[in-house]
Amino acid sequence: MRQGGRKLISKESIEANFYNIYKKMISIKEFENWVYRTPEIELFYGEELYFSLIDLNYNQKNASRDVMKLLEEHIPFAYFEYVRLTSCLQAISNEEKIHIGVLEQLYEDYCRGYSFLRFIGLSCVGAADDPDLAGHDLTHHRKEFYWKMKCEADRLLGYLKNGDILLTGEYQYTDNRSEEDRIEFTNIGKLFQI
Repeated sequence: MRQGGRKLISKESIEANFYNIYKKMISIKEFENWVYRTPEIELFYGEELYFSLIDLNYNQKNASRDVMKLLEEHIPFAYFEYVRLTSCLQAISNEEKIHIGVLEQLYEDYCRGYSFLRFIGLSCVGAADDPDLAGHDLTHHRKEFYWKMKCEADRLLGYLKNGDILLTGEYQYTDNRSEEDRIEFTNIGKLFQI
């Protein structure tokens, strides 16, 4: 659909930018410029939210906090967190080498509430303390470490894709796995022996 020769922006695209500013993936200035170019916000979210975003002083000290308050209830966190987490886990599963930044992100996610990431989170702490693993990339010279991370990433991807681990919000989830499948809580030693 077009409006005035310009293709309309979808609700999903708007939600993605709401999520991006919330997660600080884009700057407040980038978000402000995008808001002014996106009248579809009013179409999908109503006049009140749209004009609140337009009227906001983006140069003030607390602009980011004010934007978060306005947007929080309009972001489908479960969907975007699922996409982000599965992307991180797939990066571990599919790559020839593991970028330490991915492990650091998953460690942060573990600390903020995704406790099913316990093994990867604790392994990341160990990797940071290991001089052989410290650096930009974790490569084949550490095949055992890589293989363990890959196995755990594959295991968690299966649970996420099957809905056994169901993300319900930002750092919130429902764990529908059986007790024996929750080995990161009940028998982490078994994971370290993989």
